[in-house]
Amino acid sequence: MVGSDHDIEYRILGPMELVVRGEPVATGSPQQRGLLAILLLNANKIVRAEQIIGALWDDPPATALGQVQTRVWRLRQLLRSDGGAGEAESALVTMPGGYLLTVDPAALDLELFRRAVERARGLHAARRFEQSADAMREALALWRGPVLGDVDVPWVRAEAANLEELRLAAWEERIETDLALGRHRELISELRNMVETYPMRERPRAHLMLALYRSGRQAEALEAFGTGYRLLADNLGLEPTADLRLLHHAILTGDPGLDLKTEIQVSERSSRLSPRELPAGVAWFTGRECVLAELRAFLTSTTPPHSGVVATVSGPPGTGKTALAVELGHSVAEHFPDGQIFVDLRGQDRRPAAPSDVLGRLLTKFGLSTSAIPETTAERAAAFRTLMADLRALVVLDNAAHAAQVRPLLPAGSGCAVVITSRQRFASLESTYHVDLDAFSVADGVALLDRIIGPERLAAEPEVARRIVELCGRLPLAIWAAGARVRARPHWKLGRFAAMLEREDQRLDMLAFGDLDVRSAFLSSYTQLERRQRLLFRRLGSLGVPDIPHWVPGQLVDATPEDGEELIESLVEARLVDVAEVDDTGAARYRMGDLMRLFAKERAEAEDATDDVCAALGGTIEAGLRST
Repeated sequence: MVGSDHDIEYRILGPMELVVRGEPVATGSPQQRGLLAILLLNANKIVRAEQIIGALWDDPPATALGQVQTRVWRLRQLLRSDGGAGEAESALVTMPGGYLLTVDPAALDLELFRRAVERARGLHAARRFEQSADAMREALALWRGPVLGDVDVPWVRAEAANLEELRLAAWEERIETDLALGRHRELISELRNMVETYPMRERPRAHLMLALYRSGRQAEALEAFGTGYRLLADNLGLEPTADLRLLHHAILTGDPGLDLKTEIQVSERSSRLSPRELPAGVAWFTGRECVLAELRAFLTSTTPPHSGVVATVSGPPGTGKTALAVELGHSVAEHFPDGQIFVDLRGQDRRPAAPSDVLGRLLTKFGLSTSAIPETTAERAAAFRTLMADLRALVVLDNAAHAAQVRPLLPAGSGCAVVITSRQRFASLESTYHVDLDAFSVADGVALLDRIIGPERLAAEPEVARRIVELCGRLPLAIWAAGARVRARPHWKLGRFAAMLEREDQRLDMLAFGDLDVRSAFLSSYTQLERRQRLLFRRLGSLGVPDIPHWVPGQLVDATPEDGEELIESLVEARLVDVAEVDDTGAARYRMGDLMRLFAKERAEAEDATDDVCAALGGTIEAGLRST
């Protein structure tokens, strides 16, 4: 992170370091460091106040919430890009029920580590061993010591232990790559230290045995196995795993399969396997049968057009676009034997994936060497089309930001198919098939709830189940979150949970469970809006009416009717507002779903002055009365 151009940098792979505009900043008391650590380990996610309290205290004092609020206030000043000296916005904001720390992944050493490890693994898969080893060394060099070593919070220490496992796995993979490069002699000293530090880990011991054997030190390799055998037996009463015993036998018998040349040949053969990158399907996937059938028929047509087939799946946040694309991909995988590629284009991030970077990764997945990858996006796109021309492969481009992002990623081969998901409708994209997802029907929503909580509980209160689905806005993500919360509490009656959902002030809180969070899904779209779009969105939430005539938006933001209509149409394009109807004159009426309206109202309460909201709503009501 040296030479970074980020105003704020966070370093947690060692003692905590906070750097603002190139200068180290003290993070305050131990508990304030603990609070920042909790927020950084949940960067770009809403962290609820009760989560923070539970992490900071085993036995929270009565003043716990107040102490958290005070420390949040202090951190907010630290986390301004101007160091708290001016009026710059802080990266830490208060959300309903919790807090959100917005962090650019490139400014957090943990995310830089993860990206470098991912790059190293991709290079290894492409048989580019030297570059892979260099990338893994780059990743490991970011570690300055134990994660957050100066933060003494039990929850943080538990999370740090998990991250330490990632470091050890990366270290082991780097050594494995160096072994493939024939660096066994240089590795022996490092491996001896590693085995001494982590005597119960079998992978480093296996690497040490192999390095010793390849260095002509067969007896020492066997001794290393014997030492490990005795440690496991004496301390745990266990024997080494079958893999380690097989390696021992191979060394004992001088198996030629351990020779370096053979291993590299096997690695090359393995890397030529077609990529199979689709994520696991959603266990609770249900509904969308007709859409799935139509898309399957389209993708597997025996007479595809010469340019291949492209299907786009759009819809508001939470409608299950990714789940549909993954389910579809698995169902047609056998028709694309040369591979199934899955790429998250991070369309809702502050920095969506760059087409040039994605193309570089795609080219290496299909075996192109680094030296053969062109520099420009256009040249990379041409190389990708050439490479894919004779293949039968499926490419899933998930969470796309805009048509310009995906256009260079489209293969031209007639045997290839592409599925694109996005919240926006890509009207300008040369797509040959389009699906627009909306909320579930009540029947599909109830069917999903049934799969999550079980038929017995649903059958006991069927009408309540229907009411829960309606309160979830029939949104698949909301129903998943609601079902998961109820599933985790088998002693709850559905009626009790429905009563909680009836309260508008806590409905969005009830629709967050684990990584299923309706509010966060909405927030990712909201933060993409421009200032005036956000203002209109909040005003619509404050207005609280079921539908909105075309003249209202201009009144709400003190704009001309034409500008107001253009603003609300941009919210329609962003999938935050729907068109309810269009009358004979062409004038539209708009509506906002109940959950989206509640979210917009929350943002208004958090961001807008009460007097400003009242003035805007009062002026709109007066204009409405004058028009009647």
